[in-house]
Amino acid sequence: MKLYENPYKQMRKNYETIKQNYYRLRDELSRVDKQISALYHDLEKTDLSEEMGYQYAVALQNMLRKRRIIKDELISLEILRNTFRSSFEQANKRLSGNRTKSEEIRKSLNVCIKIDEVVKI
Repeated sequence: MKLYENPYKQMRKNYETIKQNYYRLRDELSRVDKQISALYHDLEKTDLSEEMGYQYAVALQNMLRKRRIIKDELISLEILRNTFRSSFEQANKRLSGNRTKSEEIRKSLNVCIKIDEVVKI
């Protein structure tokens, strides 16, 4: 086992959690947007009284507030998702290059011991 493997796996797990939450919130935002659109269409077809107008306004206000909460959280998750994704792409590229070079050097020097034989893990 390499020393970097466990922290790397944990970072991957956190990234997957961020992605799952991001997609779940994106779906929820879409659902709320559809509700708002349905309310607009319903409103368009309705002859309003003052009381009905007030009820529509309150319903729309509640939906817009939910949408704002979802969108604010979604933006934060999107920032984390994009940051993790670009970091992983760069890390994978660099780790792959490092592993290849390290294996070549070890092979050329006839080194066959592993890290857990050198350092107590």
